[in-house]
Amino acid sequence: MIDYIRAIKRPFSDSKKLLLGLLFSVIPIVNFIGSGYQLECCRSAYKNKLVLPEWKNYGELFIRGMLNGVIWIIYSIPVMIVFFYVIGKSIFTLANLYEADTSVFLAELIRSVGYSLIAIVLLGILTTYVCYYASVRFAMNYKFKEAFEFKEILKGIFRKEYFFAWLVAGIYSLIIGLLLGIIPFLGSGIAGFLSGVTFMTVLGQVYKEQGL
Repeated sequence: MIDYIRAIKRPFSDSKKLLLGLLFSVIPIVNFIGSGYQLECCRSAYKNKLVLPEWKNYGELFIRGMLNGVIWIIYSIPVMIVFFYVIGKSIFTLANLYEADTSVFLAELIRSVGYSLIAIVLLGILTTYVCYYASVRFAMNYKFKEAFEFKEILKGIFRKEYFFAWLVAGIYSLIIGLLLGIIPFLGSGIAGFLSGVTFMTVLGQVYKEQGL
């Protein structure tokens, strides 16, 4: 059974490790170390170890965090293609309707771009859903190719256990992001680390329950 409460409390279970995590997560580029640490949280949760991992091997954490970023970028290519298509279509619409009546202009702009924007949002959510599972697979043994074993990934993401855990952790992350996002410059980094540790802890437990 997934221990959501302990997953939420996990980032705060050791103040020194928490402070290090926050420090690494608010500095650009260096935050790859924080990302790598979140993968370790996933891996240790899979092994039923819910104490925070030790901060060590910073070079490895940085590389793993960076590779995880690459994984997300690769999976996000379809979203980026659709996004740039919509931007191009918007510019084309603006250029052709520059002298049109305002009501006609707005109606045409909404008609031509509105559905595409909805598609971007839905595709973005789906991409995030898949990316988290890909990150979990990568975290298990740090083999890059494991994040692209599409047969295994499709098998995992369609299980109700993963969907429910992703949804709960996602809502928690959204709340944390909204609450801490008001802090200038540092808020997003702090929220990213806190929610990231919890999110990956939950998913590590789910992966264990799936027997994979």
